[in-house]
Amino acid sequence: MTKLTKQEVAVELDRLMSETGKNMETINHYISLQKQEDVDIKHLIQVISKYVDDADLRMELGLHGFCACMMSRLSKVTKRMYGKEVWEQIFGGLEIPKTGWTSLTMIERQDFALSIQNKFASVASLDDYKRALEAVSRTWVSKDGSIGTTKKEVTLSDLDAFIRECNENHVNYHGTDRTAMEEFDSEKWKTRREGSKITVVQIPFLKQKYLLETDEKMKRYYACRCPWVRTSILKGETVSASFCHCSLGYQKQGFETFFGRELDARIVRTVIEDGALECVFEIDIPDDVMMGH
Repeated sequence: MTKLTKQEVAVELDRLMSETGKNMETINHYISLQKQEDVDIKHLIQVISKYVDDADLRMELGLHGFCACMMSRLSKVTKRMYGKEVWEQIFGGLEIPKTGWTSLTMIERQDFALSIQNKFASVASLDDYKRALEAVSRTWVSKDGSIGTTKKEVTLSDLDAFIRECNENHVNYHGTDRTAMEEFDSEKWKTRREGSKITVVQIPFLKQKYLLETDEKMKRYYACRCPWVRTSILKGETVSASFCHCSLGYQKQGFETFFGRELDARIVRTVIEDGALECVFEIDIPDDVMMGH
């Protein structure tokens, strides 16, 4: 592809959006433009912001930037948890995205995630892979992916109050119509305590499209919040749901901070898998809290 000047990038984006619409192909073409040596990435972001008046496409562009450094974090966590020799067999020689914006298209991200998953399974185990992914989520609040070890004395009443607070802030309604607001304010989507378990249901990424969509595959795609694997839903070359332990770690890290200890948790279902239309996670409440101590 011929190198483009900044002005030519603006013209190219305008033409592409007019011809193909505002969709993922536009985003992937935009990402390919980033690879041009004469294009300034910050300028490109400004250009795309001016040209994109579609709220969902802006969110998809934002998702591409969000968690772009996830693989870099996984690399560091893996070396810390399993040592240099294991790290070298999985990540050695790879160019790993480190910044908020990367030149990998969504399909390239899916392929990268799948290759890392396969390497992890052959070099270590899927359980090790899951633990590392959960630790990655904790790096958003702890530099090395560890958690606080000072156990807090809390009661079920304290937990119920914390869950109510979580539910008050559980969904961002920016750009969302009234129908979607009513749907996602329903009990179905709220975190709840059920006996000795905490059930967390993840709000879909593109809420309005999710509600309007009737095709199951597209509904799952609109629900998925992960910029590394959501394209695999469309391609039918699904990355294993083991990858969703990154989301599991993210969902439980707030409760681990609340209790001051590591918690047992599991994936109930995830939209990466056929037939699942929402991601659901389950977290165990510590026995001493259940017993009132």
